[in-house]
Amino acid sequence: MKTHISETSELSLSYKDAFIAFEFSALSFIVPQKNKYAYMMEGVDKEWIATDASRRFANYTQLQPGKYIFRVKGSNHDGVWNTSGTSIKISIAPPLWKTWWAYVTYLIIVLIIAREIFHLRVRQMRKRTRELEQLVKLRTAEIMSHKEQLKQQFQFLHTVIESLSQPFYVIDIATDEISLANTAARTIKGLNLSIELRTDSDKDEPQDDLEYRKILGEVQNTNRPVMTEIERMDDSGNPRNYQINAYPVMDDHGKVIQVIKYWLDITERKELEFTLKRSLQKRNKELTSKAMRMAKDKEVLIAIVRDVQELFQRCQQEDRAPIRSILKKLNKQVSSENEWDEFELWFQEVHKEFFTRLKQKHPGLLSREMKICAFLKLNLTTKEIANLTNLTVKTIEVYRSNLRKTLNVPPGENLLKFINNI
Repeated sequence: MKTHISETSELSLSYKDAFIAFEFSALSFIVPQKNKYAYMMEGVDKEWIATDASRRFANYTQLQPGKYIFRVKGSNHDGVWNTSGTSIKISIAPPLWKTWWAYVTYLIIVLIIAREIFHLRVRQMRKRTRELEQLVKLRTAEIMSHKEQLKQQFQFLHTVIESLSQPFYVIDIATDEISLANTAARTIKGLNLSIELRTDSDKDEPQDDLEYRKILGEVQNTNRPVMTEIERMDDSGNPRNYQINAYPVMDDHGKVIQVIKYWLDITERKELEFTLKRSLQKRNKELTSKAMRMAKDKEVLIAIVRDVQELFQRCQQEDRAPIRSILKKLNKQVSSENEWDEFELWFQEVHKEFFTRLKQKHPGLLSREMKICAFLKLNLTTKEIANLTNLTVKTIEVYRSNLRKTLNVPPGENLLKFINNI
């Protein structure tokens, strides 16, 4: 300071001046120890701070940069105050980094950084936009390629379906309408499916409406393919047999959304099956006749053996030798397997692989049990089987009872029916 503080009205300090102290006194010297004082720092103190003659100073530390006014007033020993008092302005200069132009610089720097961040973000967004555009182009190309492949596949599928000579169509469950059908499905006579094909030219109720609903209902309930056979008349009025195959198409939740139906003309197969069935019945009848003749022959041969045995018992000792030789030959013929071998060849020709399937399902069957199964398949009686096998009727009945257990025939099911289904 160039002048005394008492002659200074304003005091300039640096932010480095962390401690400020003021000492003051009143110009009343009669009883100076009774003088009173009050001071305040405007900008720091909110009210006057009272003190006495024993404490004539005020201390302030860590004042923030800014402008302040320190005021002080005093009273004499009679309590008369000098209300005007005295004051001094104090100006504390801020540090360099807190000056107004420093803040302006900060603002400019912030604006520059914000501008650069903005431009950087814009560049990044433009780059991302270009990348997305390239990705969209790539995905679009892939979708178009996939779409073209699907189109080609659909055209190929449509060509294949149209080339089918049998009716083929797809039913949407939600709309109950045909979404795809070939020409054969619309032109074949007897396929009057107006409910399925929804044609405007056919307003009558379809003759197989009930069957159509039954097939759809079964496919929806079981989620499995369904097959059924029907008969229709062709253009010439002749009956034709068709096999209808229905296949479910399900969504991700396992719900049937479409049903694919394909008709297959099985007329020739049915005719062939009928011819084979009649041929099999004829040959089976012949085989049964042969088996019955064998049984009859066996029965006659056994009767002859009994008669010869009786004759052998009545003859004299010297006459028994030739009869014994005849009886030995007859017994050998009764126990011979030649007839069975011949019968087995006939049986295998009519019922191919019966013995193979029987052995595969029941490998524990004995040879005699397999013979009895063959005779049962021909619907021979217990007595006829006994004669053919050289066993008693009671023994055959025991065999039949054991066969039910060996073949695992369900209780109540006919043994002959079970064997015929093998």
